[in-house]
Amino acid sequence: MRQGWIVADPGTDNAGMNAPTPQDPKQDRQADQDLLFKGLVITLIGAGILLGALYARSPSVQELLASSRLVGWFALVLGLALLGRYYLRRRRSGSSEPRG
Repeated sequence: MRQGWIVADPGTDNAGMNAPTPQDPKQDRQADQDLLFKGLVITLIGAGILLGALYARSPSVQELLASSRLVGWFALVLGLALLGRYYLRRRRSGSSEPRG
């Protein structure tokens, strides 16, 4: 048998292999902070690329940023999607905590 290959035991049920494992609150909080940071940074990059073409003084820089408009829109949409995911995670975790 080759080293590095994982062989599943035919007698086991592998249906639950992708089941989520419970995480402690510290790991959840770190994952939320990572989503927030990545979402903000990528959104700012996308907005910078899109707005940079309008405010750049050099014609060569304007042309460069105008030609990368698709990349700017992709970054903006991706960043907003990550921020939306962060908001949904926070909303879900906040609604499951007891109030009062």
